[in-house]
Formats: sequence, structure tokens, C-alpha cells
Amino acid sequence: MRRSALAIGCAIASTACGAAIPEPPRAPQPPNAFVEVPYPPPPARVEQLPGRPDPRAVWTDGQWTWDGTRWAWTPGGWVIAPAAGQFARWALRLTPDGRLQFAPASWRDAAGRELPPARVVASAIGEATNRTLPARCP
Repeated sequence: MRRSALAIGCAIASTACGAAIPEPPRAPQPPNAFVEVPYPPPPARVEQLPGRPDPRAVWTDGQWTWDGTRWAWTPGGWVIAPAAGQFARWALRLTPDGRLQFAPASWRDAAGRELPPARVVASAIGEATNRTLPARCP
């Protein structure tokens, strides 16, 4: 009896989520996109997706970005991707000598060259987007 209830619950959960959110094609971060940071970003913020405003729009998640002294939140949004553009998500890595490095999200062409940012057609709904964290962790 427990197995059948579990199977029914899983079936309901898998169909309740609806259609997938359209995302841009992905590209890797090139090695030269990384900069050293003193500490990792905070956890991501929870954002609510507005309705898709344009059938060409794809969703990019909100993210923390490093401005040289602190992490600042950039909200997610529906964007119109650059022609033939691929999205390189932000990335964090630890070098063999223990340094923490960050690469901001960017749009890239097929050769890996950076493209201009995508045009945002609707931003995520959530907390204030201009908050930043102090340069040091508490």
C-alpha cells in the first residue's frame, strides 16, 4: 500500500510542475573570464517569474556579481538573446593553490568571444535589487 501511494504521489508531483522554462543555449566560461574574489557569494535570492512577455524570450536566473569590493544582486529576467548568442552562466572555481575565482555571466558567440548583454524585456519580481553586502563577511 505504501509503494502505490508513493508512486501516485510522485506521478502527481511530476505532472504538477508544468512546462519547462525556456532557457538560452549554454556556453562554457573561457579561462580568461575569471577574477580572484576574497569570499564566495551569498545564497541566491528567491525571485518570482513574471509572465513570458515575448515568445522569443528566454529566462536567465538572478545572480550575485562581484563589483571589485562586494557582491551585488542582479535580478533574473526574460531576455531576447543576441543573435547566435550562447549564455555562459556565472561560475566559481578554486585554483590548485587555493585561490577562489569568479566569472560573471555573459553572452558568447560560437568562438567564445563576449557579446553585448541581452535585452531584458521583463525582470524578476522579488526583493529590492539594489542591496549589496559589505566587503567583509560578518
